[in-house]
Amino acid sequence: RFSNNVWGKGTYQNGIDYTACISITDEYPAGTVIEWSWPLKRVGVRSYQEIYVGRKPWDTNGTDNSPFPIQINDLKEFKIEFDLERSYSSNGFNIALETWLANDPNGGPSAITDELMIWLHEGSEPSPSGGNGNSANLVLSGPSHTVWRNANHSGWDYTAVVYDTDYLSGTVDMKIVLDEWKRLGWVSGEEYILVLELGAEVVLGEGSLTIKKFTVTAN
Repeated sequence: RFSNNVWGKGTYQNGIDYTACISITDEYPAGTVIEWSWPLKRVGVRSYQEIYVGRKPWDTNGTDNSPFPIQINDLKEFKIEFDLERSYSSNGFNIALETWLANDPNGGPSAITDELMIWLHEGSEPSPSGGNGNSANLVLSGPSHTVWRNANHSGWDYTAVVYDTDYLSGTVDMKIVLDEWKRLGWVSGEEYILVLELGAEVVLGEGSLTIKKFTVTAN
């Protein structure tokens, strides 16, 4: 499933004050193109245009044939394979994977316990929330990375693994991340994984994200 998810647009109107669109092909998700153009004005995150597998906490129904929800303690495998291209005239965005954890497999926003992001591209905007999570010891594919953590951010714990340079083609093993979070006591293992999202979190400027491959394996 895909969503423009312009949750921070305020009073702006698509096609007048900004543009945000997603184009898909018969090979979906391969060939998906996400495009945006926002004013060069810093007012916070405007959108998280995305494709996803599962059910977001704000949604009633999830995607067909989703492996989620899965309780962390029951998780055997959770890998994301991707191949992406990005272009921009203003680097006011990131490209990120995101998953939401909850204490209820069918819960809404009030059930959220954790927001976990993996930043595959870090632009000039936005900035990760919280402080440096130096206690995390992760061995992941790709470039070096930094962990940011903000406990009780917006009512839940926020953690971001931010790659120090672009990592746009490869694999992220999310089970390694969740196992480390459990070791640190950041999660208990009783939480449920609801969804896996891939998108561009945009603050300002113009750009595009082309998804050539996006595969989620979880069981």
